[in-house]
Amino acid sequence: MHKVNKDFSNPPASLESEETNKLRTEIIKGKKYPDKMKEFDKKYKREDIKEALTEIYNYKCAYCEKNIKDTYFHIDHYRPKSIYYWQVYSWDNLLLCCEKCNKKKGDKFEIEAKKRVEFEKSHLNRIHNLTPGYNKTERALMIHPELEDIENKLIFDIETGNIRYEDHRCQYTIDCCKMYRKEANSNRKKIWDGFYKKVSDIFYRISVHKKYYKEEKIDANEFERKRSEEFIRLKDLIGYFIKDAYNSNNEYLAFRRYIVRNHKLFLT
Repeated sequence: MHKVNKDFSNPPASLESEETNKLRTEIIKGKKYPDKMKEFDKKYKREDIKEALTEIYNYKCAYCEKNIKDTYFHIDHYRPKSIYYWQVYSWDNLLLCCEKCNKKKGDKFEIEAKKRVEFEKSHLNRIHNLTPGYNKTERALMIHPELEDIENKLIFDIETGNIRYEDHRCQYTIDCCKMYRKEANSNRKKIWDGFYKKVSDIFYRISVHKKYYKEEKIDANEFERKRSEEFIRLKDLIGYFIKDAYNSNNEYLAFRRYIVRNHKLFLT
């Protein structure tokens, strides 16, 4: 999970249409999200909303960072619509989510405050920007990836791809979405394994050149030339890895950046 930027003041047009406002008013009047949801659900699944979210999230899940471009994805409600019914069409409450994170998260949303916020008519004036205030009041445990940068709090086991945490809110979010599930761990592990193999191949070739030099199969100049070429390859490889870690189009950026920050032995 890494922070993404969304302009809450510029919601997709369909979230402010007359039709959507009528449904929002109906939901608020009934004080709950309707049991017969199909008509109401499709309003937050409009194409302009999907297009805006996929662009903001670069086709990646807000939680696990899996690429969802060629898979079925969900529009997730950060605050569950079953509890915070008035936020069903709120731009700050809609996130892009893979099917598995969405299913695992469900309606889980614990808070540290003794009481949840309740709808007030004045909230309609900032219906697309309620989350920052709500989170401060309720002290929500769920991390909001559009409001918080938690990269430095995440810890990864690079050899297994597993994810863990340093504080209770990160723990809660990871546990709710099961971001340590086997598939996610495997996908992260592949990134490290691919990089490590390329690094290992370079050092293997250097060792072979050194062996040939000792056996006098190549002279000192040839050995230095070959070793220099391999170190240039190593430098380029590391440079590409760092560049990829800050390319917003790539999956699992938090994992990639953890490697860059914490494994200096490959960066010297």
